[in-house]
Amino acid sequence: MQATVLDFPPTSRAPRTTLADLAHTFAERESRENPDFDVRLSSLTATSAGTIDVPGHGEFGLNDWSRGQLSHSLGFTWARFFAGAGSSDRADDLNRRLRRAGGTVRLRTTTEKPADAVGDGTIRAVVTRGFTPVKDTLVTSLLADALRVSDPDARIVRSSVTGLSTSFVVKLGEAFKPGGPGRVGEVWGGLLVRNSGVGYSRLVVDLHLVRLACLNGMVCPVQMPAIVRARHAWLDEGQIRQAITAGLDGLGEKLRRGTHVLEESAHHGVDDVEAEVRRVLQNARLGVRLARPVLEAYSREPHPSRFGISQALTLAAQSTTPEVRLQLEVTAGRYLASGA
Repeated sequence: MQATVLDFPPTSRAPRTTLADLAHTFAERESRENPDFDVRLSSLTATSAGTIDVPGHGEFGLNDWSRGQLSHSLGFTWARFFAGAGSSDRADDLNRRLRRAGGTVRLRTTTEKPADAVGDGTIRAVVTRGFTPVKDTLVTSLLADALRVSDPDARIVRSSVTGLSTSFVVKLGEAFKPGGPGRVGEVWGGLLVRNSGVGYSRLVVDLHLVRLACLNGMVCPVQMPAIVRARHAWLDEGQIRQAITAGLDGLGEKLRRGTHVLEESAHHGVDDVEAEVRRVLQNARLGVRLARPVLEAYSREPHPSRFGISQALTLAAQSTTPEVRLQLEVTAGRYLASGA
């Protein structure tokens, strides 16, 4: 599932969307989620209809993510093992593996399912018993509390929900223009948030910058850890609240430092742009498959410098999935911070 809620320039006349509005959207989705339950793998039964029968809870379909998690728990790769297998053969093979399986997993399910699917809903995730989900509504609530005095009407300028993650960007304050030759132009600062209730990624709250000239965004290029970067294990509300409060201290100065690094990066020349792009992608473990779209993006605003590389990364990011977009924006920010 992928649904981009909104993505528009912060200076546009689009309706203002606040953290409270976003929390309402998240609450509607969360209302369709079932309570988590722990089950022994050996108690599960695969049906020829493609569902998993969970004793005492019903039959649930699998999505691509939970299918991969289940097969990983059973020690095989789904697509490779079941290539060419019919529904009955697949169920028989899966049940043989399930009966021999040891251990207990936690299932995260929802009543949502594709329109033509059978069963009572969908298994969103197959995780360990120590997995601690953090509701998106909780994150938005904690941010709203932390910003209540400094920026009570903080605006959401980008928000995406997929089967893997939730991400959004909160605009803080007004745009500002750094000194220098003016290549960067006006910039606004904000917070980038990513959460995952299915074990795809950690909970992250980080500083974020966007150039108004092209709407390229990146994680703020400052040499400091993210405000929140936490695994979904044994988390509690107090820990997250404390980290957000501490991270927002001196926020304006941190954003200005990052903008200065962005401005200065235009003076850090790069002799071989293609080689540099490939090196940056490899170091970030993103794979060279992204080199072509990044280089195509570079050709739209060529500048043989670290600035030009960072802008190519973030411009290419706009045409990818929300998950890859965030990875590229993080990579761009870290790349500039490493050369500051």
